[in-house]
Amino acid sequence: MNKKNVRIGALCVLMTTCAFAQQKESLISKNDLDEVVVSDSKFALEKEKSGKVITKITAEDLKNKSGQSIASILSTAVGVEINGNQSVAGKNLGYYIRGGKNSQVLILIDGIPVTDASGINFQYDLNLLPVDQVESIEIMKGAASTLYGSGAATGIINIILKKSSKKEIEGSAYISIEPTIRR
Repeated sequence: MNKKNVRIGALCVLMTTCAFAQQKESLISKNDLDEVVVSDSKFALEKEKSGKVITKITAEDLKNKSGQSIASILSTAVGVEINGNQSVAGKNLGYYIRGGKNSQVLILIDGIPVTDASGINFQYDLNLLPVDQVESIEIMKGAASTLYGSGAATGIINIILKKSSKKEIEGSAYISIEPTIRR
């Protein structure tokens, strides 16, 4: 009978600690991040002291290159090659930074890794993203796999989207016309 009481008491103690753990976890407040910046080290460093090359394509640069796709704008950056950047949406693109493989380039949208699970290589098609929805693009050239995983062995492309409007009703439209050549 003594062993039975000890077991029941231990079970009650474990159940109450689990209940308190669940309660404390739900009371923790969560903070939203204002801006996501691709960093190349675990510590805050000045850009000059970093060993990586970080290129930023600003909103003004995107405005000057209106009418182009994001893939063709990225291919103008030094050290970045996008195979198939002039192709139609839905075609597999090849992303290469500094000669690395396609699977070694990580694509982030607002700091979140994106992939296309319907394809065989899980690469995201940047032709599907309208340029007028993009605020800026950051390209980090160099290995960052210790921070971002094996998908970032040669570089990272971080696309920062424009913030939503504060107006109650607002809309935008995007039209893309591609000519077809018949023989």
